[in-house]
Amino acid sequence: RISSRLGNTQGHGRGDSEGVRLVLTGGRFEIGPVKPITWILCLELPGMEPIHFRTTDLDRCEVKKLSFEHKVVDVEFRRRRWVPRRGQRKTSVGLCLTAPESSFGQNGGVYVPTPLGFDRAPGALESFAASASIEVKHHDEEASSFFKLDDIVLEFGGSFQQQNL
Repeated sequence: RISSRLGNTQGHGRGDSEGVRLVLTGGRFEIGPVKPITWILCLELPGMEPIHFRTTDLDRCEVKKLSFEHKVVDVEFRRRRWVPRRGQRKTSVGLCLTAPESSFGQNGGVYVPTPLGFDRAPGALESFAASASIEVKHHDEEASSFFKLDDIVLEFGGSFQQQNL
């Protein structure tokens, strides 16, 4: 049995230049007796093939910091060594999303679906003024590529509004 998300965080954005896109979604799900956090990252950056990570595909996500209090999501994605994916290079991505506290909505936040209808509890709070710092490392090269995106949407929902990981 899989239940709905118990908590989640999301980041979405597009860059000023053509072909720059970021989608990050993390959430805690109840799957039988366990409540894992699962992650998806889709990233398109200039001069690179699209990069996709999914923890359901055995990709690893290290949560360095997930803090509603400090308005930050800092994660690092890596492929397991034995899981090459359709010709993709061995790649890791470090991603840090931050937003000013004053940029988050007030008055209880966004309504979300619940078994009893839409409600602000557990709700979600979002900012449209977040920034993303991205480091992409291809393990067959010495150098890393760094990118900064502004005007990213950052959302904390459900129990992710009360905890720090």
